[in-house]
Amino acid sequence: MTDRYKILDGEGRIVNIIKSDEAYALSIGATLASDGDEIYSEPLVPVQKTVFTKLEFMNKFSPSELEAIYTAAKAVISIEVWLDKFKLAESVDISNPDTIAGIQALEAGGLLAEGRAVEILG
Repeated sequence: MTDRYKILDGEGRIVNIIKSDEAYALSIGATLASDGDEIYSEPLVPVQKTVFTKLEFMNKFSPSELEAIYTAAKAVISIEVWLDKFKLAESVDISNPDTIAGIQALEAGGLLAEGRAVEILG
């Protein structure tokens, strides 16, 4: 059986009302809604995605950029270490200071064209 459940924001305001079975509703922290419940709304602010799968992140680079990075990794240990960390990561957070520093270093080292670090991290 499905009922109406309300989803609250951090300040206790109702941000959504859903129809769901009790098990799912409770698993997402929803509570039973009553007939008088109204949804609080304000303009939505777009949220920039910062966490990417490894494939999504790799697709931010052109084939020639990837070729340059992998070629350089054969001669420069710090680039090889960066690639190894990338391989071990579950995902890539482009807001992480280590990620930012790594991409900026690739640009500073000439493996990415000027301005590409901003594009990749943006």
